[in-house]
Amino acid sequence: MTPIGTIVPWTEDALGPPRADDEDLSAAMYVWLLCFGYIVAGVGLILLRSFMMQPGQFPYPMEAAAIHMAFFSLFSAAFYWWRPSTFPGMALIAGRRGEFVKRYALVGIPGALVLYFSHQALKHCSVFFLLSVKQTRIISMFLTSCLAGLQVLDGRRLSLFVVIITGCILAIDWETDLSFVGLVFQLSAQHIESSRAIVGEMVAASSDVKVDSLSATVLSAPTCCCALLLGSISLGNPTAPFVVLTSWPYLFASASLAFAMHVMVAEVTPIISAAGVAYTCAIRDVMAVMVASAVCGNEVTWIQYMGFLLALASASYWSCMEAHPGSAAGRTMGNVLWGSSAGAGTQTEQNPFEVTCMPRGW
Repeated sequence: MTPIGTIVPWTEDALGPPRADDEDLSAAMYVWLLCFGYIVAGVGLILLRSFMMQPGQFPYPMEAAAIHMAFFSLFSAAFYWWRPSTFPGMALIAGRRGEFVKRYALVGIPGALVLYFSHQALKHCSVFFLLSVKQTRIISMFLTSCLAGLQVLDGRRLSLFVVIITGCILAIDWETDLSFVGLVFQLSAQHIESSRAIVGEMVAASSDVKVDSLSATVLSAPTCCCALLLGSISLGNPTAPFVVLTSWPYLFASASLAFAMHVMVAEVTPIISAAGVAYTCAIRDVMAVMVASAVCGNEVTWIQYMGFLLALASASYWSCMEAHPGSAAGRTMGNVLWGSSAGAGTQTEQNPFEVTCMPRGW
């Protein structure tokens, strides 16, 4: 026994091993920081792209998408060089990367169209209008999967679609917000994104190697970047290269935020599941609407807010139910909305397409 008053030297052994509570707290804080960072980056990316498409800034959708993808590819290559362990799929296909780049070209070309159409939509529509329409993306993805024979439409899903569409109709100011050109571009981007998701799942299923999301992005980036660069050369505005000299900080920041979001969602998805990502995206959309209304001075009525929240909540509920069909939340929401245990049943193995349907980013 050590006498009272004796000074004992400090050692790590004196503190003992770290407690499980401390480790759980550190893990929880890490997840919260990732989710918070994803929300902040998502709101910043939406507002920054909308700002860039305004007259007098950089209103060149094709060139903006091409430069964005060029920076994104550069960031991906640098991140892979710095932390190759984050890309486990790249190690599995060592010696076959040329083959997989050709396979994922089927994903890169639709990705280029999605980027171009989404920039065009931002050029013609407000952030609130596009975020309201974007909630119908889950419908587009599901109907496309039905055409591909991957899903079956039933009464519960149909009723949920009606709720989402009703919310979108209430959220849109048909006198001031509506732009048919922007609406066509946004719906086209959503439809192509749905087809791209199905093609991506087919490419992954046809391969003998399971490639993670970050590796898949690296593999599809060359085709996407080349397609946008060719589009810029053939269809671009001749004055755009001169404007790049003054607008490159915005283009660089846009690509940086998009890449940061991609890394964060790839890191956090295995921890909080696709349903958790869907809830995070819902919070991001709400924050983007609030910030855009405050910064841009757009007048939004309470009916529009209620319609937007109705569509957003319904889309988030759909994502949760597809990811966790047997959850308690699903049974409770099913009883409230349909008077039956709509989410009842035991949880089955997730369909990769259902996870892809979760709203991830802009």
